[in-house]
Formats: sequence, structure tokens, C-alpha cells
Amino acid sequence: MASLRGGYRRPSDDGELLVRKALLFVAGRRIYNRRYRGLITTYGAFLPYYQDHLLPDTDDFLLSLIGSTQSFLVLLFSGIVGRLLDAGFHRSIAITGSSLLTVGTLTLSWTSGSGRQGEGNYGLIWLTSAFIAGLGEACFFVFSSQNAAAWFPRSKSPAVGFTSSGAALGESSD
Repeated sequence: MASLRGGYRRPSDDGELLVRKALLFVAGRRIYNRRYRGLITTYGAFLPYYQDHLLPDTDDFLLSLIGSTQSFLVLLFSGIVGRLLDAGFHRSIAITGSSLLTVGTLTLSWTSGSGRQGEGNYGLIWLTSAFIAGLGEACFFVFSSQNAAAWFPRSKSPAVGFTSSGAALGESSD
């Protein structure tokens, strides 16, 4: 341990405090994954509302296209987001993802007119829920587990596996 002014002690690279911080980070990412993956699966909660209330005359294929577009965008842009994370744009990706998710979710509430039966606008629902929110979720898909690998360079697989398992817990307990 290196000593600094005022008696404060800084941990070395393999110090106990750094290990605790890394373990707390991975545990926090597991909780984060538990909450975040719920956002991806929320389309399953919205679909019956679309079918029965907002878009009752819309074909089931078109309604399913909303959720599948959202999932497709998450997987399509995760490669690009991964490269940006490797380049060190962590904060920018977090801010972009948060902004897109917030805008997508907020504007989704404005696509249903006054909320009466059949007043939903399919194009606006697709744009807000599938496209805008899907791009925001793509930012978090890689971000949520990739940062754990940076803390454990010699054991990346267990760290990423532990954080990713939080997703299954979130989906099963919500």
C-alpha cells in the first residue's frame, strides 16, 4: 500500500480494496442486468394491450414486427456499441442509451390518441417502441456485461457469466 498525504492509504493494483471494489461492481452489474433485461421483455406486456385495445384491427404479423424489430436492432447495433466501448466511450454510450430509452418510452405514451378503443397509430408505435427504444436498448445490451470483463482480465468468462445471469433472475421475478 502506498501512503499519500494526510495518512490516506491507496490500494495497490492487487490490493484488497481493489478486489472488493471489483466484486461490488460485478454484483451491481448483476442487479443492473436484472432490471435492464426487463426493458427488453416489456414488449410482451404491451402486446395484449395493442391487440385488444389500441390496434384491434391490425394483423398479428404487424404487431409482432414491433417486438422483433426491437430485438433485431439490439443485436444489430451491439457490435458497433461493443467497438465504441472498447474505444473508451463508456459515458457517451450510457448517456445516449438512457436518452433514447427515455424518449422512446415517453413518446410511446403519446401515440395512443386519447386512449380510446382503436385509436393507436401503428406507425408511431413502431417508431417509438421498436426503433427509438430498440436503439437505446442496444447501447445497454453490451454495456451491461462488457464492463465486468474489464475488472477481471484473467477471468473474464466467469465475471461476464455472473453478471449475465442477473438477466434470468430479472425475467423470472418480474
